[in-house]
Formats: sequence, structure tokens, C-alpha cells
Amino acid sequence: RSRDPEEFSYRCRRKTKVRDDGACGKLFITGPLADNEVSRRTIAWISNRENVTNLLFKYADRSNLGEIQARVNELTESLNALSKALTPPPGVPRMPLETYYARAAEIEEERRSLGRRLAVTREAGMLSELLEMDDVEAEWNARPVAWRRAILKLVTLSVVIEPRGKGPSGQRAHLRTFDPSRIEVQF
Repeated sequence: RSRDPEEFSYRCRRKTKVRDDGACGKLFITGPLADNEVSRRTIAWISNRENVTNLLFKYADRSNLGEIQARVNELTESLNALSKALTPPPGVPRMPLETYYARAAEIEEERRSLGRRLAVTREAGMLSELLEMDDVEAEWNARPVAWRRAILKLVTLSVVIEPRGKGPSGQRAHLRTFDPSRIEVQF
């Protein structure tokens, strides 16, 4: 990586005779291009609440997990029943909107508190925080690099940049454009 944060790049380590760890010494990609593509894919992955919830259970406190999951299921059913009260069958009075919103807010607050109870580790706390975000992309862009790196370490198994091909015949390496398909992110 170069010193200037706007001009840094990623390079593959040189291959050594001592170890054969897949290093090639030839791979090169400019940092902002790689970071933007990895960020885009990570934001898409963490925007799916189911992905984050499943990962949260990996880092959660196992002693209370069954009890908390059962209560979250009950609260979800209560929220569904509450929604049905807004469109009752003929002859049954409709629930006032103020009552609906007040009860829905109580249910959501209890669900959040249950999520915080699961978050006894630093990792689980960060994942729980992701679940509470309304606009993941805006939060991602507003947070410091250290936070984004911590999230990447939590949610990705690997980030691999494949070597580029030879390009169209006769085209020199410095004329080739960035190909985002070279980047593989495994979650």
C-alpha cells in the first residue's frame, strides 16, 4: 500500500521458495476500486436482516438462546395479530390507530431489548446494532474505517481478488479497466 490514502493499492505478496501459500507477486488493484466493490457487496449482504440475525445467533449467549427465540416468536405473532385488528371482520369495531401504534412500539422495543440480551460479546453487539439501522448504506459510509473493517471481519469468510486475464489481444496491461468480477467475497 502506498502512503497516500487516496492512491493506495493492494498487491499480492511475492512467492517465496520457503512456502507456497498461493502468493504470486503479480496481482495489483487500486484500493478505492476494490474497497468500493467489497463495500457494495457487504452492504447488500448486511441489509438483509435474516443474514445478520443468523450470524448473530453464532455469537449469541447460548444459555438463553432458546428462551429468547421463543419470546421473539411470540412477539412476532402478537404483531401479526395486532395488524389483523386493523382490518376486522364485518361487525367488529376497528382498533384505533393510536392504540395500534402504541402497542406495536412496545412490541418492537421488547424485541430490541431481547436482541441486546443476546449481544453479550462485542461481536454480537455490533451485529445487534446492524439490525437496528434503518439505512445501512448511509451508516456504512458515515462510520470510520476501523468500524467497517470490524464488520467485514465479522461477516466475511474471505475476500479474494482473482488475477486479471490477459485482456483483449494486443491490449497492454495499463490500458485494461477495472473488472469487479475479479473480486470474490465469501460470506
